[in-house]
This record gives sequence, C-alpha cells and structure tokens, in this order.
Amino acid sequence: MPFHYQPLLVLLSLLVAVQASFVGLSLAADVRKAEGLRRRALIAGSALSLGVGIWGMHFVGMLAATAGTPVDYVVLPTLISFLVAVLVAGVAVTAANLMPLGLWAAAPALGLGIAAMHFIGMMAVRSSLCTGQDEGFAASSVVVGVAAAALALKLALGSPERPRLIAGAVALGLGIAGLHYTAMLGVFRTASGLCTAPLEMALSSEWLAAIVALVAFAVSAVFMLTLVPGRAASTADSAPRSMPAAAVAPLSEPAAAPPASLPASESTLPIEVRGVSRAIGVKDVYAVHASGHYTYVFNGREDLFCPLTITEVADRLPRDAFFRIHRSHLVNLARVADVRRAGDQGVATLDSPAPRKVPISRNRLGDLRLELAQRSAVLAN
Repeated sequence: MPFHYQPLLVLLSLLVAVQASFVGLSLAADVRKAEGLRRRALIAGSALSLGVGIWGMHFVGMLAATAGTPVDYVVLPTLISFLVAVLVAGVAVTAANLMPLGLWAAAPALGLGIAAMHFIGMMAVRSSLCTGQDEGFAASSVVVGVAAAALALKLALGSPERPRLIAGAVALGLGIAGLHYTAMLGVFRTASGLCTAPLEMALSSEWLAAIVALVAFAVSAVFMLTLVPGRAASTADSAPRSMPAAAVAPLSEPAAAPPASLPASESTLPIEVRGVSRAIGVKDVYAVHASGHYTYVFNGREDLFCPLTITEVADRLPRDAFFRIHRSHLVNLARVADVRRAGDQGVATLDSPAPRKVPISRNRLGDLRLELAQRSAVLAN
C-alpha cells in the first residue's frame, strides 16, 4: 500500500523518539545508584518517559503518512497501546538494573514491547480502506526493535559516560522509528478494497499527533528537570543531609578524625575517567558505593566508575583500614569525621573536600563505633 511521507513530520517523529530515549535512559542509568523511594521514582520516570516516546513516535509517524483517505483512531486501543509501552519499558528498566544477566532479558522485552505498542496502535486505525500486514516485514521490524534496544541499553547502562548515553539514546530512537517504518512497509490493501469505519469514539489524526507530540516533550522536560542528577552526583544523596536536633542523636561524642594518611599499599582499584581506564590508589579512596554489578569510588571530590563488584573491591582493600557500613557501602575509616544516628539507621560524615554523607545500616552502627574507637586508640599509642 503506497504511503507518501511528509519529511518534516518524519523528522519530528525521530526527535520525539530520541529525546524521550535520552531522558528515559538517563533516569535508568541512575537506578542502580539510588535506593528506596528515589529508586522507585527513577524507574517510574524512566518507564513513563520511554513509553511516551515510543507512543508519541508512532502516532506522529502515522500522521506523516498519507494514503489518500481520511484516517481516525479509536480511543480504547490507542490508550491500551500507551499502557503497554509504559509497562514494558518499566519491566525492561527494572530487569536491566536489578536482575542478574538483566540486559539479556531487558533487550528482548523492550524490543517486543515497542513492537506490541505499534501493532496494537495499528488496531486503532479506522479508515475507508481495508488493510493487512505482511508477516515478513512484521518479523523484520521486531528484529530491528530488539537489536536497537540491546545496543541502546548496552551503551547507556554499561558506563556512566555522557557520550555513551547520547549514543544509546540515538540508537534507541532510531530503533523505535526503524521498527515503525519497517512495519509500515508491509501494510497492504486487502481484497475487499473498502471498509466502513465503525461508529466508535475516535480522534482525528491531526489532533492526536499534535497532542501526542506536546505530551511527549512536556513529560520528558519534567523528568529531565526534576529527576536527572548530575553525572557526578552523590550516590548517597538520599541520605539525610541535616535533621532537626531532636531527630538526630549522636551515638557518642563525634569521633575525632584519625590522620588522613594510610599505610603505604600497592593495592589499586580500576576506574574509568571520561572513558579512559585508569587506577586509583587505596589511600585516595574515601568511600565505595555498589551499583548493581559495578561500583562507584568516591575520591573526596567526585564519584568514579569502577567495573568491580562491591565484594571484589572489598577483597582488594586493607581490612584494617576499610569498613563495610552497609551492604552497598564501604568507607575509609581514616576519612570518617562524624557518626550520628538518623531514625533507625545512621549517617557517617566524611572528612572530604566535597561534602559527603554515607548511610549506615542499623546493625552496623555499634560495630563502626567500636572500629573507630579501636583505631583511635592504636593511633594514639
């Protein structure tokens, strides 16, 4: 079935997909570092942004195509297609960040979700022409979607570097559009020739595309402004920075910070700085925070990506100098300036050029206090 496309609207559909992919992947990249409510907000924001982008690209792309007959969209399948896009995007983001071998499950889920959104969206189309879908083009479009999703997730979530995130967003945006336009190549007229559009609640394609594009850009803008942190933002920002005096009770008198120097050690940790592999000496490590199968090393000023797991990092660090205060956090005992209780847990303040507070598990508060007291006694002698 011959379609004629309006170039400006095709370009708009690509922009909708790429910008939504950038915001959605930016949020997804921070899921591993977040905890509690912020983690759930990041997953929801990423799913909604990606879902809106997938959905918006489809309907703006449909407006770009003209076949010589008016086209309207039935409301119910249109809404279902949107919900499917958001749901599958949420599943993919969660799997990629929080499940073992998550990328292997996330890529097919996201690719198949994009395809499901497209074909459910096509069920909403009502016009005077009866159409069908070529199975070969449909299968090819699914392959395009899965491959693009795999590449995008690998680029965006494999490293925190901004160029890889941008490349991942472009790959996913092109994949969403590629799936749509590949599937559209397989649309054909059926033998019956003409169909009578049912008398159902429908929206004109012009109004629908305008609304979808506006909503897609607005949703992405909101999440970009409210949830996307700086790339060097603290992974422990969710820990309380300050609390009323009545709510924060010191465990004891603030621990005096031991000398900042550590015994000479040949141990180093591998890190990445702007895409370049380097190593950081143990004496320069203030704290380490787990992020899925990877970690971030805080050097007193910024977080540096480390490809090792928290367990592998702990094995490399001197056991008498570093202490695991949380299942996801290690601290350099020589850098702990203060320990305070915050609700049922605690917060350790580091003596670092850039302010940093690290959460302490409730059952490690007493152990940390003992470790600091013993270390102070040894250094005093």
